[in-house]
Amino acid sequence: MNKKQYIVALGLAFTHATIGYAVNPATKEYVDAQFAILQSQIAAIGKQGAVVGGVTTAGDNISVTGAGIANDPYVVANSARRVGEQQDGGIIFLVDATGQAGLITATADEPAAAMWQDAMDACTNKAGGGWFLPTRTQLTFLWNNRYLIDSNDANGGFTINNYWSSTQSDAIGAWVQNFENGSQGLGDKFNNFQVRCVRAFT
Repeated sequence: MNKKQYIVALGLAFTHATIGYAVNPATKEYVDAQFAILQSQIAAIGKQGAVVGGVTTAGDNISVTGAGIANDPYVVANSARRVGEQQDGGIIFLVDATGQAGLITATADEPAAAMWQDAMDACTNKAGGGWFLPTRTQLTFLWNNRYLIDSNDANGGFTINNYWSSTQSDAIGAWVQNFENGSQGLGDKFNNFQVRCVRAFT
């Protein structure tokens, strides 16, 4: 663009800006008054959550930091959950694609090895509700993530024995997961194997 074209373009821009300003009746005082009203409305909004160490918690896994002013804005973070973290009385061993839901394992095995039906009942009746005996696939996730789960001090640790799954093969057999070598196989429902309950979190 040469100098002459630049001046013409600049002149057109100023003409357009002047027309735009002339059409808009808002004065600086009007805009300042509207801004003051908006600021007072924002200030009147009640604060929710607890403030601990400069961080306002506004729900599960959501933290709000900052003073909420132009030079120190609020920062909202919704952190994804991770395998090995504590959650709802257990330890996360599986997280879905959103990072906000998945499965947790109890922090310890049930007190005694049990037959399959007793294992099912122990999980169904476990305090806190929502617990169940994991499926064969869920046991594989427990096995694969056992070191992350065991690294959490809240976890009582897995034994190197077979653990029951809720997945049945037939009327007398169900799948078990060996926590010594990771293999799966069928177990007679009348055998006594370890029981580790799981439940969902959202």
